[in-house]
Amino acid sequence: MRTHYPAEGVVADQPKRVPAPPRPRSAPAVRPTLSVLCAMAVEPRTVREIRALARRIGEFREMPDPVLDDLLLVVSEFVSNVVQHSGSSTVTVKLVFGAGSLSVAVRDSGRWVPPRPVGEVAESGRGTRLCRALPCVVAAGRHHPARGGTVAWAQLSTSSPTAA
Repeated sequence: MRTHYPAEGVVADQPKRVPAPPRPRSAPAVRPTLSVLCAMAVEPRTVREIRALARRIGEFREMPDPVLDDLLLVVSEFVSNVVQHSGSSTVTVKLVFGAGSLSVAVRDSGRWVPPRPVGEVAESGRGTRLCRALPCVVAAGRHHPARGGTVAWAQLSTSSPTAA
């Protein structure tokens, strides 16, 4: 296709638009990977606000209720640990939604405090064990990067039997 611009005396070739091939009707729609990164100052309201963000994103991704419940518990527990124990001034949360899985990583820049032994009547100290026991959680743990701080992480299955 040629376009002529009489005022300038220019003739230019225009690229032809080629339509994308139609997707077969039988192919299911695949949700693209979504990564969300949120950094906040550590304050009493931080847990509530990050939990609300995780809920909105989970609902946007149309996560099944059991998976969303487990996600919210993991996020609450990991961020609560930062607020209560790390001494960090900031917390960073990364959520990565993939095909059939969800990764959660919560990082602080504080100091590592080894967990205390937990008695039967203790009101705290069971967070990581609780997260590992959730039905949709495939794995959970924490590590301490060379540059300091702690990263608590969990991998959730969005296609677990309890999510169906």
